[in-house]
Amino acid sequence: MARTVRPMTVRSGTIRHDEEVGFDGRLLEAGPDLVDGDAAISAAWGSTATRTARGHRLQGRVSVSSSGTGQAADATITVTFPGGAFPAAPRVFLRQSSGADLAARVTSVTTTQFVITAGVAPTAGNSYEFEFVVLPG
Repeated sequence: MARTVRPMTVRSGTIRHDEEVGFDGRLLEAGPDLVDGDAAISAAWGSTATRTARGHRLQGRVSVSSSGTGQAADATITVTFPGGAFPAAPRVFLRQSSGADLAARVTSVTTTQFVITAGVAPTAGNSYEFEFVVLPG
């Protein structure tokens, strides 16, 4: 059975799906929109920190503006996948796209969410943006 390969642009490159790669069909569709309520931030971003989340189920960005007091290393962002659980935990690729380097990494991935953890404390008054791509398993 022939399948159409449709590209999905990701920042400065393209991810293509075909039967040889083995991803399921969800890679072809962007999926439900990612909204602010899909991202939760820990108190380590600061007592009055704010966040925004934009994108879709398979790619997006989360921005955090650190403010107030109480900033600490190991600040976390928990992103819940819009549209419900994946059948198996996906792979999540992360890139910090703005702000001073926080040595952030993905520290946990389940079928319903993933967690980004900063290796160093954010600074009050600064904003940080993270871009991600999700590859279903």
